[in-house]
Amino acid sequence: SAGLYLSKNSGRHWLWGSSFWAESPGFELNDVGRLNSSDDAGLQVYLRYRETLPTRYFQNYQFEISSAGEWNYGGERQLSVAELAAELMLRNFWRIKGEFGYSTRAQSDKLTRGGPSMGSGRGWWGEVGLSNSFAATTRWELGLYTSRTELGSREVSARGQLSFRPGSRWELSLAPRFYRHISVRQYVTEAAGGRAETYGRRYIFATVDQRILSSQLRLNYAFTPDFSLEFYGEPFSARGTFYNFGELAAARSRDLRYYGSDGSTIQLDPAEDRYEITDGGQQFGFDDPDFFRLSFRSNLVLRWEWRPGSTLFLVWQQNRGEDRESGDGFGAGNLLDSFASAGNHFFALKLSYWLPVD
Repeated sequence: SAGLYLSKNSGRHWLWGSSFWAESPGFELNDVGRLNSSDDAGLQVYLRYRETLPTRYFQNYQFEISSAGEWNYGGERQLSVAELAAELMLRNFWRIKGEFGYSTRAQSDKLTRGGPSMGSGRGWWGEVGLSNSFAATTRWELGLYTSRTELGSREVSARGQLSFRPGSRWELSLAPRFYRHISVRQYVTEAAGGRAETYGRRYIFATVDQRILSSQLRLNYAFTPDFSLEFYGEPFSARGTFYNFGELAAARSRDLRYYGSDGSTIQLDPAEDRYEITDGGQQFGFDDPDFFRLSFRSNLVLRWEWRPGSTLFLVWQQNRGEDRESGDGFGAGNLLDSFASAGNHFFALKLSYWLPVD
């Protein structure tokens, strides 16, 4: 493993940076840490122009162009992206952010989870954000993101945050988020009996329509400078519907052989919650990967610094969740339903005592 970083971080207007990294195919951390992948070598560069002195319309602003590429040790390009970004702060300290990126076709040795290399298509993405002054008593933030690929995958997300600080003692914030992603190349499983083009294995993919709705709630209240209450809660709902099942047509290809065509059949057995496939005289199957999950997690912490450096913490944690049928309705009401889901409660008492040792 190796890494090299070079950057210019000072100066009034022009900044730049570059980085190179590599993990050989045989690189292994064992118990030292976690390694997401190996057999990678990448290069990233950026150029930034900024203005830090106030102008007629802006408190400050910056523009950036960047590019990144990644290859495996066989020389196959795994990633190639270019990105434009801008960030503007108005004279009233409102902040505007924008970003646009483009990715080219490439090969991926990760999509098949250890199988042959598979092609990926071109894509683009864009993001915008707007927020008011950080010093405002009532703060808000909005963000939108969208992406598309030439294969038909698409993604959209919307997020927001609203924070109140009506007094010096307490603060309340709410941060809802909606996310939808339709991916036409979602890995499902692997099976035997594949064609020679995929070395005798079947690498099965599907289109998945995934939706996520969540909201983070925070409440902090200080009874005194030494005695405070902090709450964090997040109701969460996620549903994924899988359809258009097929297998990789050939190594290095972007195409799928869809089940239900080319002499194959596919049928869902609702009693077993399992798909049964017939292809070329062979029969195989896999479990229905559809999911619908609700969860609610929260922390409530009572903190008392009963003497300087010595603190008592009383903690109550909740971890609630349930699985539902994927055909059930999906909406904001699911977040309220998560409060009533079964789950676990955890209580903890922690005491720290400062010893005045010279």
